[in-house]
Amino acid sequence: LGMILVIKAKRDLGKYHTWVGFHLSETKLITNGIYSYIRHPLYTSIFLFMIGAFFTLIFNTSKTMLFLVSLLAMFTGSFIVYNAAKETKMLIEKISEYKTYKNKVHAFLPLRKYK
Repeated sequence: LGMILVIKAKRDLGKYHTWVGFHLSETKLITNGIYSYIRHPLYTSIFLFMIGAFFTLIFNTSKTMLFLVSLLAMFTGSFIVYNAAKETKMLIEKISEYKTYKNKVHAFLPLRKYK
C-alpha cells in the first residue's frame, strides 16, 4: 500500500516532482489526484511501510528486536511529523493559496477532499 501511494504521489506531481536536495525555479501547488485527499502522501507512505514492518516483525522476531524496531519507528514518525510541519510552514510563506489548501486537506489521512 505504501509503494502504491508513492507511485501515485510522484505521478500526480508530474514535472513538479524533485528529488531530495533539488529545488525547482518555478513551482505550482498540486491539488489534484492523491493531493486532493492527503497533503503529504510521501510521508504517509513511510508510515504505511513502518506499520507493515511492525506487523511483519511482531510474529517473527524476539521481544528485544521488536522493542528496538518500535523505538526506531517512534523516532522516524516524530521526524516525519516535524518535517511535515516545517514543510507546511515554508509552503504557506511561498505559495499564497497553500493556507486554504492546508485547512481543507489533512496532512496524513484522507479525511477531507480539496475541491
